Amino acid sequence: MKKYFFIAALSIFCLTGCGEKTLTCTKSEQDDGFSMEEKIILKFDKSGEKIKSGSFNATFEISDEYTDYMDDMVDMINSNFEDLNDIGIEPKVEKKDNKVNVEINYKVNSLSEDELNELYYTDLYYDDNFDGVKAAYEENEYTCK
Repeated sequence: MKKYFFIAALSIFCLTGCGEKTLTCTKSEQDDGFSMEEKIILKFDKSGEKIKSGSFNATFEISDEYTDYMDDMVDMINSNFEDLNDIGIEPKVEKKDNKVNVEINYKVNSLSEDELNELYYTDLYYDDNFDGVKAAYEENEYTCK
Protein backbone atom coordinates (compact mmCIF):
# COMPACT_ATOMS: atom_id res chain seq x y z
CA MET A 1 0.00 0.00 0.00
CA LYS A 2 2.84 2.40 0.83
CA LYS A 3 4.28 1.72 -2.62
CA TYR A 4 1.07 2.91 -4.32
CA PHE A 5 0.90 5.99 -2.12
CA PHE A 6 4.50 6.87 -3.02
CA ILE A 7 3.81 6.41 -6.76
CA ALA A 8 0.67 8.54 -6.52
CA ALA A 9 2.51 11.29 -4.62
CA LEU A 10 5.38 11.23 -7.11
CA SER A 11 2.93 11.43 -10.02
CA ILE A 12 1.18 14.45 -8.53
CA PHE A 13 4.54 16.14 -7.90
CA CYS A 14 5.65 15.57 -11.51
CA LEU A 15 2.32 16.72 -12.93
CA THR A 16 2.72 20.00 -11.08
CA GLY A 17 6.11 20.73 -12.61
CA CYS A 18 8.59 18.27 -11.09
CA GLY A 19 10.09 20.96 -8.92
CA GLU A 20 10.50 23.62 -11.58
CA LYS A 21 10.91 27.19 -10.36
CA THR A 22 8.38 29.79 -11.42
CA LEU A 23 8.99 33.53 -11.49
CA THR A 24 5.93 35.78 -11.70
CA CYS A 25 6.46 39.48 -12.29
CA THR A 26 3.79 42.15 -12.51
CA LYS A 27 3.74 45.82 -13.33
CA SER A 28 0.97 48.41 -13.44
CA GLU A 29 1.04 51.81 -15.07
CA GLN A 30 -1.52 54.57 -15.22
CA ASP A 31 -1.60 57.76 -17.15
CA ASP A 32 -4.31 60.21 -18.09
CA GLY A 33 -7.05 58.07 -19.63
CA PHE A 34 -4.88 54.96 -19.93
CA SER A 35 -3.84 52.04 -17.75
CA MET A 36 -1.82 48.90 -18.30
CA GLU A 37 -1.41 45.73 -16.25
CA GLU A 38 1.39 43.32 -17.18
CA LYS A 39 2.04 39.82 -15.91
CA ILE A 40 5.07 37.79 -16.94
CA ILE A 41 5.45 34.18 -15.87
CA LEU A 42 8.74 32.39 -16.50
CA LYS A 43 9.25 28.73 -15.74
CA PHE A 44 12.83 27.66 -15.02
CA ASP A 45 14.34 24.21 -14.72
CA LYS A 46 14.43 22.99 -11.13
CA SER A 47 17.96 24.35 -10.64
CA GLY A 48 16.79 27.84 -11.67
CA GLU A 49 19.57 28.10 -14.25
CA LYS A 50 17.59 28.06 -17.53
CA ILE A 51 14.21 29.39 -18.62
CA LYS A 52 12.04 26.58 -20.02
CA SER A 53 8.94 28.54 -21.02
CA GLY A 54 7.29 31.87 -20.56
CA SER A 55 4.08 33.77 -20.89
CA PHE A 56 3.30 37.44 -21.17
CA ASN A 57 -0.12 38.90 -20.54
CA ALA A 58 -0.96 42.57 -20.71
CA THR A 59 -4.27 44.35 -20.43
CA PHE A 60 -4.54 47.89 -21.73
CA GLU A 61 -7.56 49.94 -20.75
CA ILE A 62 -8.49 53.36 -22.04
CA SER A 63 -11.11 55.75 -20.75
CA ASP A 64 -14.40 56.17 -22.57
CA GLU A 65 -13.31 59.43 -24.16
CA TYR A 66 -10.64 57.59 -26.18
CA THR A 67 -12.63 54.52 -27.31
CA ASP A 68 -12.71 55.86 -30.88
CA TYR A 69 -8.98 55.07 -30.98
CA MET A 70 -9.29 51.40 -29.97
CA ASP A 71 -8.70 50.08 -33.50
CA ASP A 72 -5.59 52.23 -33.80
CA MET A 73 -4.37 50.87 -30.48
CA VAL A 74 -4.92 47.26 -31.60
CA ASP A 75 -3.05 47.97 -34.86
CA MET A 76 -0.16 49.50 -32.93
CA ILE A 77 0.02 46.51 -30.57
CA ASN A 78 -0.09 44.06 -33.47
CA SER A 79 2.70 45.91 -35.28
CA ASN A 80 4.85 45.89 -32.11
CA PHE A 81 4.60 42.11 -31.93
CA GLU A 82 4.61 41.20 -35.63
CA ASP A 83 8.29 40.15 -35.50
CA LEU A 84 7.24 37.34 -33.18
CA ASN A 85 5.23 35.79 -36.01
CA ASP A 86 8.52 35.33 -37.88
CA ILE A 87 9.79 33.05 -35.11
CA GLY A 88 6.61 31.03 -34.79
CA ILE A 89 5.05 32.78 -31.82
CA GLU A 90 1.56 34.10 -32.43
CA PRO A 91 0.48 36.77 -29.98
CA LYS A 92 -3.21 36.66 -29.17
CA VAL A 93 -4.67 40.17 -29.22
CA GLU A 94 -8.30 40.63 -28.19
CA LYS A 95 -10.34 43.81 -28.00
CA LYS A 96 -13.44 44.09 -25.85
CA ASP A 97 -15.18 47.30 -24.88
CA ASN A 98 -12.42 49.69 -23.78
CA LYS A 99 -9.82 46.97 -23.09
CA VAL A 100 -7.22 45.21 -25.19
CA ASN A 101 -5.65 42.01 -23.92
CA VAL A 102 -2.38 40.61 -25.28
CA GLU A 103 -1.24 37.07 -24.53
CA ILE A 104 2.02 35.47 -25.63
CA ASN A 105 3.16 31.96 -24.71
CA TYR A 106 6.38 30.24 -25.77
CA LYS A 107 8.73 27.37 -25.04
CA VAL A 108 12.41 28.26 -25.01
CA ASN A 109 13.68 24.91 -26.34
CA SER A 110 11.75 25.44 -29.58
CA LEU A 111 13.60 28.70 -30.38
CA SER A 112 17.09 29.35 -31.70
CA GLU A 113 19.52 31.70 -29.93
CA ASP A 114 18.78 34.49 -32.45
CA GLU A 115 15.03 34.02 -31.96
CA LEU A 116 15.42 34.17 -28.19
CA ASN A 117 17.42 37.38 -28.46
CA GLU A 118 14.62 38.81 -30.61
CA LEU A 119 12.02 37.72 -28.05
CA TYR A 120 13.73 39.46 -25.12
CA TYR A 121 13.57 43.15 -25.94
CA THR A 122 15.14 44.24 -22.64
CA ASP A 123 18.61 43.59 -21.25
CA LEU A 124 17.42 40.18 -20.09
CA TYR A 125 18.99 37.20 -21.78
CA TYR A 126 17.47 33.77 -22.07
CA ASP A 127 20.42 32.13 -20.32
CA ASP A 128 20.23 34.28 -17.16
CA ASN A 129 19.42 32.34 -14.03
CA PHE A 130 16.35 32.82 -11.83
CA ASP A 131 17.96 35.39 -9.52
CA GLY A 132 19.48 37.37 -12.41
CA VAL A 133 16.21 37.57 -14.33
CA LYS A 134 14.28 38.50 -11.18
CA ALA A 135 16.76 41.28 -10.38
CA ALA A 136 16.59 42.63 -13.94
CA TYR A 137 12.77 42.77 -13.90
CA GLU A 138 12.75 44.39 -10.47
CA GLU A 139 15.25 46.95 -11.74
CA ASN A 140 12.65 47.76 -14.44
CA GLU A 141 10.01 48.41 -11.76
CA TYR A 142 8.28 45.02 -11.82
CA THR A 143 7.17 43.30 -8.63
CA CYS A 144 8.37 39.71 -8.67
CA LYS A 145 7.79 36.67 -6.54
